[in-house]
Amino acid sequence: MESIKELRKLCQEKGYREHDSIRFHRFFSIYVTRIFLMLGLGPNFISFLSFLMGIIGGFFYFKSLFFWGSIFFFLFYLLDNVDGEVARYRKLSSRLGYWLDTSIGHLLYPVFFFTLGLGIFNQTGEVSYIVLGAVASISKLVERSVPQIKNIEKGDVGILKRNDISSLKMWVSYFAKYSVITIIVIMVSLLGQVKLFLWFYTPFLLFLALGKVILTGWRIYRYNR
Repeated sequence: MESIKELRKLCQEKGYREHDSIRFHRFFSIYVTRIFLMLGLGPNFISFLSFLMGIIGGFFYFKSLFFWGSIFFFLFYLLDNVDGEVARYRKLSSRLGYWLDTSIGHLLYPVFFFTLGLGIFNQTGEVSYIVLGAVASISKLVERSVPQIKNIEKGDVGILKRNDISSLKMWVSYFAKYSVITIIVIMVSLLGQVKLFLWFYTPFLLFLALGKVILTGWRIYRYNR
């Protein structure tokens, strides 16, 4: 089996600069990847395992055990990196694997925010937290689903890359990344400020989702005029 340094070259994507939070997760993920490679486990099995971690995290949130819920959601995102690293090492690619990776992310974002809202409701009895969790869930799904069009006049409808985004927009978008959210929610759980986290992130994600929809719609409208 290759060393950790060699595995990083083989398994972790190259060609772009990553945000610090992504590098933070991948610093740990390669060690887990090495274990799974030695056990002979495939990327699809790891994807299912990551989904299970997210479901368990949602259960802990619902029970108002926010720290433990955050730990399991951290493990979900960690394994979400691991399945890709295992696939790259073994040079595996399939439609099922792509569907699993995409679908699990889309399913667990609502679980993350909605169960967080339910957990705070169970703790405080305030219905507003259920509403906040629901709005955050929908907003994150919309933000995640709508592509940022780079140059529709040239037929380029791909997602904007790092070099195409201004510094301000880049940092705003990073705060919506799951790699950042998992780190923040662990910290606020330790500080007992989970309610503040939801009050901040719900309007933030709503603003981000609406902005993305409006900007994309405006560019399509200009192109079709």
